[in-house]
Amino acid sequence: EVFIGNFDDGAAAREAALALLEEGADFLIHQANDAGRGVFQAVSERAAGGAAVYAFGTNRDQSAMAPDVVIASATLDLPGAFVEVARRVREGRFEAKPLRLGMNEGVVGFAWNPGLEGRVPEAVRQELRDAEARIRSGALAVPRGDF
Repeated sequence: EVFIGNFDDGAAAREAALALLEEGADFLIHQANDAGRGVFQAVSERAAGGAAVYAFGTNRDQSAMAPDVVIASATLDLPGAFVEVARRVREGRFEAKPLRLGMNEGVVGFAWNPGLEGRVPEAVRQELRDAEARIRSGALAVPRGDF
């Protein structure tokens, strides 16, 4: 893990990503908002040099930002989350506490980069589809931190 101290400094994120790649990382995921562009830049540079390295997007489908290296993205349906809160208010089920909505509630999703999905072996893609189905059905609980 590397923390750059903010979510906007693309240059710092690029340097941190390059350091991780230099240490042997071959797959990076960020939680850096605008600074994520620096992560994608670093991974793209390394891939252009022949390395088999990839990145994973967050919050929305980010494959268009670096189509050569963003293999997939975790997506968030924020409007859907607000609709769920409104539904709970309307139905009298709202409680004033943190509300954790995920894949099972349809707020978190998974989006493949169509141009790179084929690089992932079919057995792995099937395992991911099976895990998603188990999460959505409630059969698989995703660990969550306390906050």
